[in-house]
Amino acid sequence: MIDVTDDLTSVAFAADEAPQADAAGYGSGKRVTVTFARTVPVPADRRVRVRYDTGHNGEHREFDGTPQFTHTTTRADACASYHYRMSHWEPVR
Repeated sequence: MIDVTDDLTSVAFAADEAPQADAAGYGSGKRVTVTFARTVPVPADRRVRVRYDTGHNGEHREFDGTPQFTHTTTRADACASYHYRMSHWEPVR
C-alpha cells in the first residue's frame, strides 16, 4: 500500500446524510475529499492510505482506498505531476 501524507493538495469537507444509519447508529456525517499529487503515478488498482490533520493539532485521521486519477500537469522543466482524488464518509460522533 502507498502512504500519502505530505503530497496533499487539498482537503475539503461537505455535510452529508448517510443513506442509512451505520452500525454505530450514526445517520449524519461529512464527506471528506482529499486531493494529492505525485511525481510517480499510482499503479492502476493500487490501494493508497491517506493521512491528514485538518486541525493542525496532531490528531491525524486516515483512510484507504483506490484513488481516482484526475489529470497530469507538466512544469517547464518537463517534470510531470500526477493528480488524484479520494473521498470517504466520516460519521459525526
